[in-house]
Order: sequence, then structure tokens, then C-alpha cells
Amino acid sequence: MDAFVALDFETANAHRGSACSCAFVKFNESGEEIDRFSTLLHPHESLDYFSPINTWIHGITANDVVDAPSWADVYPQIVDFIGDLPIVAHSMAFDGYVLTDLDRLYEKEPLLNRRYCTVRLARRLFPDMEYRGLFPVFEHYFPDEYFNHHDAATDAWACGKIFAQMQKDLGIERISDLCPQTGPGTIHERSRNKDREWVYVARDSIEYSELIERFSGTDSLQGQRVCFTGTLTTAPRATMQLLVEELGGAVEKSLTKKTTILVVGIPNPAAWAEGASASRKLQKATALRESGSPITVMGEEDFLHFLQDGMHPEEC
Repeated sequence: MDAFVALDFETANAHRGSACSCAFVKFNESGEEIDRFSTLLHPHESLDYFSPINTWIHGITANDVVDAPSWADVYPQIVDFIGDLPIVAHSMAFDGYVLTDLDRLYEKEPLLNRRYCTVRLARRLFPDMEYRGLFPVFEHYFPDEYFNHHDAATDAWACGKIFAQMQKDLGIERISDLCPQTGPGTIHERSRNKDREWVYVARDSIEYSELIERFSGTDSLQGQRVCFTGTLTTAPRATMQLLVEELGGAVEKSLTKKTTILVVGIPNPAAWAEGASASRKLQKATALRESGSPITVMGEEDFLHFLQDGMHPEEC
């Protein structure tokens, strides 16, 4: 086994550079945790706002990070903490982009450490697993253990436990074969590529044919059951529902225990129940998640990122 550092970020809004929390957990050659570093982060001034959706997911608010350090403040400590060890995330397609965007925003040297992704590995090891989020993959390996999902420190710890077990089962050489090297250089180029850039930029409603052209070939919706709420800006809800079905997913008009993704557009508070602080679907999603349902809640922009990442699994 190789020693490594597992990491996790939480973001303030749909922009991946808006990190508001980070955690790094170090594991030794025996797969045991030996150290950890975690902190709240004050997002970069250009991205310093909190989306209600993100706060709903992780519970962090603007008030919580008023006195928190910036990425620039903790960067030297993190570089020393990681050293030359490989870094691991449960979806390097997300956390890797956060690292890249943070380094670009603060003009820091990118971390060039070897990267591993436990989502990518789970895809190859468990092709029949319906949902490969952090919680179900952790539960597969450790059915009698539990962790507080969407807390950066515990998510990083859970990811590290998974990767350590994968190494124990297969050995690092096999793991490396299943998860070839990726790096920040590739991610920088992708983020500047015009085919990806459109996801970040607000646009007028997109025609169905263009959506199909953009996302044809992705497998990210295979086995997913998707429900929408709120007003969508990319395209009308009916168009997005057709896209989901075309890409191999199932559309659900209302939330059920089988729903895996709730996509949240612009909320309409006028339609909420009196005294409510969220839509009925978000309230139901909360109850489902607390009961153990594998539902993921994401904003519209994150959903587009999710589809786009499925087109380039080598970057995961």
C-alpha cells in the first residue's frame, strides 16, 4: 500500500472556486489515519456569496466564514501537509477543479501530486452498483459504520477509508492501472476549452438539439432517476426532462425513495407553504436524505457540470 492524503471541499455556490471549507486527511502505508487538517475558508472576493442550495446541503453560511482564512492563507500549510504524497478524492472531477480554480484565483502553483478518484475506481470495480456516491460506496465496504456526510473532514476521512480498502483488496499497482494519471494541467486546458466554457457562462435558453449535441456520449445519467424543481434557465423543464431520458436517465415528476438527483432551479417562494424556508420538494428531499435515501441535491449549473464530466471520465 502507498501512503496518501484524502481531501474534500465544500463550496459556497455553483462556482468551484468558491470553496468555503476544506479538509485533508493523511493515511499511512497500513491504511490508518495519522493526521488531518481542516478549516472553514472565506471564499475569494469575486465569488463571495452563498447559494441557498449549497447552504442547504452543507449548512455553512456567510456568517460562519466571516473570520475564516482564505485559500492563500492556508495554502503553505496545505502544501507542507501533503508533501509529495498522492491525493485522493471521491470525484476528483469536482475536487480537482476546486483545487485548480483556487490556485488560479490566488495565483498559486498548482499541486502536481498523483491523483486518484474513488468514484472512477468504483465505476470500474462495481459496474452494477446503481449509485456510486460517497455514502453508498462507503456503506458497501463498511456496512456497520456511519459518517456525517457533507462535512468536509468526515467526507475526506470516508474517502480515505474507501481508498485504503481498495488498496488492501487490489494493491496499488492494480489501482493505478484502473485509475490512470491525471493532473491540473489537463484540467486547466479543459476549463479554458470552448466546449466546456459555455457551462460556466449564463446564456439564453438553449435548443434541445444543441443540448443533445453537447452531451451526447455521456454515461453519467445511466441508472439515475432525476427530478426538477424551480425555474430552469438553460432550457424549459420539459426540454431538460427529454434530455435526461435521451441520455439514459429516468425522469420523476415528484420525489420518491428511488430519486437519486434533485435539480434545483430558481426557487419561487410564492409557491411555498406558509412559513416555509424551502420548496416542498427540498423539504421532502431533506426528509428522504435523513432517512438514508441516496438523493443528491444540485443546482442547475452543477447538473450541467455533472453531465459534462461524464463525457470525459479520464479526468475523474
